[in-house]
Amino acid sequence: MNKSKLDLIKQVAKNYNIEIKEVADGQGGIYYMKDDDNIIEYKGYQAEIKYSADDNCLYGNVINTKDTICFEIEDVKTIMKTFQEVIDDYLEMCEKVKKE
Repeated sequence: MNKSKLDLIKQVAKNYNIEIKEVADGQGGIYYMKDDDNIIEYKGYQAEIKYSADDNCLYGNVINTKDTICFEIEDVKTIMKTFQEVIDDYLEMCEKVKKE
């Protein structure tokens, strides 16, 4: 992993006062925020926020639904806003197709 990516990871963690750990995946590693601190919630849905060193981006996975819901976060300042939009879109789609 190059130094600029690692610096970005550390800055994100510092801004949100969270610990990070590296999980080696054999392809440059993916950095995860501390388990308890990387879960956000909205309307009963929870998402785990992660940083991909390979893609140099933050992304989220909704973890408490039968459907697979993933989203990319363009700016650390918009983590919650992006998650809320994704959930609102998901709920709207479920309503349209009469899914519970």
